[in-house]
Amino acid sequence: MMGSPHGRCYFQLTAKQTTKLAATNSTTLGNFPLRLPSVGEQQQILKIIAESTGNLHQAIDRAHSEISLLREYRTRLIADVVTGKLDVRAATANLPDESGEPDAPDDTDALAEGDKSADGDLDAAPEEAEA
Repeated sequence: MMGSPHGRCYFQLTAKQTTKLAATNSTTLGNFPLRLPSVGEQQQILKIIAESTGNLHQAIDRAHSEISLLREYRTRLIADVVTGKLDVRAATANLPDESGEPDAPDDTDALAEGDKSADGDLDAAPEEAEA
């Protein structure tokens, strides 16, 4: 607002000018006239915002609820492991491998065309690699 033409005009009229510098104070800032819509228009704006963000609020509420349930589940799971009610070895046996490492190639993987054998002759490597 203060950078708008309305704001610049206000501060040029109210500022104290000394050696090409304009200065103002908190009282002048507090007296800056703001253009506000009517109360009825403000209420319409708030209604539109509430309607357009309703789905977001519902999603946020669901996410908070799910986070709460997951924390409760985690606490219960830790308690079961500590008290021995859950055998960790049996539970981890059913988990997928999440090591992030690439899978080792199978014996069934074919060699690229042009390769003679898996043992490959190192002397037959291109001369460019000898640098």
